[in-house]
Amino acid sequence: DVSYCAKLSSEELKNECSELVADAVIMEEAVKSMDATKCDAIQKTETKDLCRVQVDIATMDAEKVAEKNQQLSDNEMIFVEAQDKQDVGKCDQIVNDESKKQACKDGVYSILAAKEQNKEYCAKIVNGEQRELCESGF
Repeated sequence: DVSYCAKLSSEELKNECSELVADAVIMEEAVKSMDATKCDAIQKTETKDLCRVQVDIATMDAEKVAEKNQQLSDNEMIFVEAQDKQDVGKCDQIVNDESKKQACKDGVYSILAAKEQNKEYCAKIVNGEQRELCESGF
């Protein structure tokens, strides 16, 4: 807050304080908007460098989140398609989520057991509750 700077007695300290506050505001805006070019307006070289690093980190984090969301979306599409086509092999395309992959396979086996009236599919189901439910249908 720049108002704090005005309370300082020394002109040099007031100027230094105002500069620091202004730089902090610019850095916050640069990081928020993920725009490293905004860091150029910062007075102090060390703060300018720090700003660029912070923007890089924020940008990488946002890219990782976007990548993870895309992966979750892709996994969900694969899950639905595998259930729809009763294709257990399709479940193996689910990445970085073994429990989702297994739930996909269990779901396909449940569908196949009911569709083909074949209890042998129930034995392939890993989830105990789901296996029992499958077997109780016979």
